[in-house]
Parts: sequence; C-alpha cells; structure tokens
Amino acid sequence: MLRLAGVVLGVSAAFGGGYHVSNLRHDSEQLQQLTVQQDIMQSYLDKEAEVAQVVQKQLSRLNVNERVIERERVRLVDRPIYKVECLDTEGISLLERYATQKEAEP
Repeated sequence: MLRLAGVVLGVSAAFGGGYHVSNLRHDSEQLQQLTVQQDIMQSYLDKEAEVAQVVQKQLSRLNVNERVIERERVRLVDRPIYKVECLDTEGISLLERYATQKEAEP
C-alpha cells in the first residue's frame, strides 16, 4: 500500500513537473515572438521617422507663400410683399406696417 502511494505520488509529481516545464517553454516561445514583433515594429517606426525627417528638410527649403482670401457677400433683395394665402389679414397688415416704418427710417 505504501509502495502504491509512493508510485502515485511519483507519477503525479512527474506529471506536474512536466506540465510546469511545458508551460515555461510555451511562455518562453511567446516572449520570443513578442520580442521579434516589437523589433519589427521599432524598425518600421525608425524608417518612418527617417522619411519624415527627409520630408521636413525638403519642406523647409521651399518658400511658402500663404494667402488667405476671405470674401463676404451680402445680397439683399428688396421685393414688395404680396398677399399670400398662408398669412391672414392681421399678419399682412403687420408686415405692411413694418415695411412702411423701415422706409421712414433714414
């Protein structure tokens, strides 16, 4: 019985140790892959930085003339107000009174 317990304990220890070693190996491979990916990304960023420096150098040599033109156009249309079906008589009389007041102002 004691011998069986020792065998079971030994087998379970061997299984647990093997599982632990397998996980360590797997983690090591993942770390290596991540390191390679980071190196590739860093080399890509370094190349982009070089290109950006070249572009900035070329742009600094150029003389840039910047001109901003802003134009505002106001168009006033002065038309007489005719009777419209959507306005009742009170609304039309208010509009006519407003128009005559505007004409009287300087």
